[in-house]
Amino acid sequence: MWVEDRGVFPLRTGVFVVVPKGLRHRTFDVEEALVVYDVFTPPMF
Repeated sequence: MWVEDRGVFPLRTGVFVVVPKGLRHRTFDVEEALVVYDVFTPPMF
């Protein structure tokens, strides 16, 4: 996975990723089944 200003790192079983607001990110070169769980939170007022 790549996260802007954080670099590239491998995704392995059990890895949990938090992407700070406003940073671009992407997964790439996926070679096996991948389970993705997305949680989006509303802005805090």
